[in-house]
Order: sequence, then C-alpha cells, then structure tokens
Amino acid sequence: MKQAILRWLCLVLLGVSAPVLAQQNKPQPSKAQPATPAAAAASAVPKFSGKLSSDPAQFMQDVQLMMATTKNSAAIGSGVRLQQLWASNKLTATQQSKIVTLSQQMLALGYKPRPHFELLFNGLIAGATVQNMPDQQMDGLLDVLTKTVVNIPGPEAAKFIAATTQFLQTKTLYSSRYNKLRVGGALSRLRTTSKTCRAWPPRLHP
Repeated sequence: MKQAILRWLCLVLLGVSAPVLAQQNKPQPSKAQPATPAAAAASAVPKFSGKLSSDPAQFMQDVQLMMATTKNSAAIGSGVRLQQLWASNKLTATQQSKIVTLSQQMLALGYKPRPHFELLFNGLIAGATVQNMPDQQMDGLLDVLTKTVVNIPGPEAAKFIAATTQFLQTKTLYSSRYNKLRVGGALSRLRTTSKTCRAWPPRLHP
C-alpha cells in the first residue's frame, strides 16, 4: 500500500514539476536596449542628400550639410560665412537665385565642396564684404562665373574661380615666388567672353 502511495506521489510530482521546469527553462525574449542619448543624436543628424534645393532658405541648409562632408574647418567656415551673408541685406533676391543656379550647375558638373565650392563662396563673400560691390558689379560677377562654369572645361574654370577669388580678396591678379601683380583703386565693371575666360589668369613673362 505504501509503495502504491509513493508511486502515485511520484507520478503527481513528476507531472507537476515537468511543466514548471519547462516554463522556467523557456528562453525569454530579449528586450531591446534603449538607445543612448549620443546614439540617438547621431542618428538624428541630417546628412547631405547630394542635391541643392532651389528654395533659397533650404539651399543654405543644404550648403551647410554639403560643406560638413569635407570635415575641414576652413571649408565649413566658408559655408557659415556665406550663410551670414545670405541673412544680411547685401544680396538681392535675384543674386541669391543666381548663386543657387550656379551652385546647382557646379554640383551637377562634378565640382567638389573642397576646393571648388569653398573658393566660390569665399570669392562671393569677398566681393560683397571686402570689395563692397554694388548690385550691378555683383550681378556681373555672377554672370561671369556662370558663363565660365557652363562654357569652359572644368579644370580651366576651376582655375578661373581660384584666380577670381584671389583677386577679390587681395586685388592680386597674379602671384608667384618671383613677382606679383596687384590692382589699385576701385574694381572695374566685369564683362566676359569665352576668350577672356580662357586667358585668365594673366601670365607674366620676364
């Protein structure tokens, strides 16, 4: 009788304990760890889409993202200074539109944020703040740059942009280890043809 009772208790205990053990051993689904503030902030930082908007306000935001891809303080600074110029009253709405169109064309043609856009922005900033160009001269500058980018092959156009920026920043037409050519007085009205673009910068012969 005792043996029968013990056998029954064993069966009961085994029948009860087996599901309990199975429940205890059942793997629990892993809970996703909450993102750290740094990771969340990193994922929220916008990235450059590869395009520049036609809307002037959004264009300027795109410029900041584009220049940030260089991870270069000087290039990023040129974008920041252009944004400051953008927010001032030194550029007309028409000039802003021309800068947007020129930048879009340069990006489509494969010009890089550094050095090309950095030079372009520095040149525009110098024209507006260093040379204090009136609207007519700024319009002329933008027309010259646009015609150059559209009509002249990339490497030559890049040289023209660099030389123009140097001129607007320092009034230096030409500089080398041996000589330098600077212009004094006010800037003249800017005009351009394909031939004049190809001839820039001037070469000095000893």
